[in-house]
Amino acid sequence: MASEHSAWRNGTSKTLYDVLGAAAPASLVGVGITRVEHLCRPGDMGGGAFEFTPFAVLVKTWGLSSSHKVRVEWGKLVLELRERCLDTSPWFDGGMGNIVAVRPLSARQLWDGVRRLSGAWGVDAGWPLGEAKMGHRRGNKFTELLLQARSSGEEVSKASWMEALVETYGPVERMPATEWRDGAPTDVDRYGSRIINVWPEADSRTGGGVKVYGGRSVETGIDEGREGREEEVQGWSVDESGDLMIGSRMATLVDARGLPCVRLLMRSTARLKEEGATVDTGQERTMRSAGVWAIHVESSRQILREWNGLYVEHDIQYAAATDGGRQVDDKGRHVASSAGVLDNGCVVGGALDPHNDARSSYETELQALIDVLEVWPDGSRVMIAVDARSPVQAIVRFREAHVNRRAEYFVDE
Repeated sequence: MASEHSAWRNGTSKTLYDVLGAAAPASLVGVGITRVEHLCRPGDMGGGAFEFTPFAVLVKTWGLSSSHKVRVEWGKLVLELRERCLDTSPWFDGGMGNIVAVRPLSARQLWDGVRRLSGAWGVDAGWPLGEAKMGHRRGNKFTELLLQARSSGEEVSKASWMEALVETYGPVERMPATEWRDGAPTDVDRYGSRIINVWPEADSRTGGGVKVYGGRSVETGIDEGREGREEEVQGWSVDESGDLMIGSRMATLVDARGLPCVRLLMRSTARLKEEGATVDTGQERTMRSAGVWAIHVESSRQILREWNGLYVEHDIQYAAATDGGRQVDDKGRHVASSAGVLDNGCVVGGALDPHNDARSSYETELQALIDVLEVWPDGSRVMIAVDARSPVQAIVRFREAHVNRRAEYFVDE
């Protein structure tokens, strides 16, 4: 598609991903900065020289956020580009600095057509961009009928609408609305599954630790068994060695039958001990580097209380913990993987292609969620422990977005 439609021609320099070997910061990609030339401008020396565009100018030109976080991300990116400049030549075909950066078009522009100034100050207009005939509108009958119907409230027959439409735009062949359809999210999109976020300040409006998305309840009939579930979670605790106890004895998986959240915690604790994890009995949490494992007793106790509370409240049927990451190994190569540990002891996931399937840690975390959800039956009540909130927040925001807005997502392949 990029070779057929000029709307997708957003420059001739290398993409930031090709230069960096990894995805550029989302704050830049989100406003359309995807190529090296989008960060540059002609230099004062002339002769095709270029310089990096100051941050303040990028904010004004591209609508980039002026926050401290985005400024830091831009500074790190420019610094890395300077170090790799020899590997990116030529940055501009036909003379460096002479190509005007073109911002990628939004879904609305692609849908309705656009008018844009070309590099030679000519005008490219309408849909599609290029040399084809641009305008198809003849007269204003359709618009006038629409305004009349809105102002007077009178009913207009389908035949009158079609007659005005054909007279204004000519014969229109209706295409099935599959991808570029126009419409708000359906109830199935927004309410098909209930998603409950449980983390500090999950509800940004009230500051509460729980936020519920989706109005369709899948918890029909679970209130009757609430008292029984409360009895099931009584007597569970974590001892000083990090092991789970039931009453005064060491618990077994048989004791946790019917308690998926407890089973997940038991299996995870046992797996960590098998891998040589140390037991931390301190009150304060300690941040550790990747590959260094420890069982923090106080955290295990808090997790047990919270997970048992979720089981009582929602009658959880399955539980899992997910993780994913992308980094550089000892040989300087990018590696990526995702994994999910299920309450039945199974592990799903594995290595990912760091250049095509996992260009950032975000995608690895998202893949881990997909892997565990594919295992469970539809309509199940599940609990997933994650260490990355962004994939969950992205799912919620995406399904509530208008379809035209969804189409503007850059990595929507």
